[in-house]
Amino acid sequence: MALATTQLETFVDRVRITELIDRYMLSLDEAVIDEEWAAAFHTEDVSVSTPLDKSTGLVGFAEATREELGGHFDVGGIFQGEVVRSGEGWRFRRLDVRPVWFSGRPPIFEGSAS
Repeated sequence: MALATTQLETFVDRVRITELIDRYMLSLDEAVIDEEWAAAFHTEDVSVSTPLDKSTGLVGFAEATREELGGHFDVGGIFQGEVVRSGEGWRFRRLDVRPVWFSGRPPIFEGSAS
């Protein structure tokens, strides 16, 4: 019986982590990136690494994310992270973003000559 309970808890955790990732990726397209958004997905001490920046902590995180996203573009790549369970549910403690492909004009090319 204890094994079945542990397996069920593991399954539920996996579902909730998958939902966190799905909600997070969809939220980036919704463009409502504010402090409430940041707290809903990240721990206070979150560490994020992208080709444009490395940051730690929630202070200023939403603003930096808005600036980094800039206009519309599509990107695919390797997204690695670490999640932890908080009192409010699962949150990202670490995110590393390594783009492999994109279409459109991602922010790294903003200001470049066409």
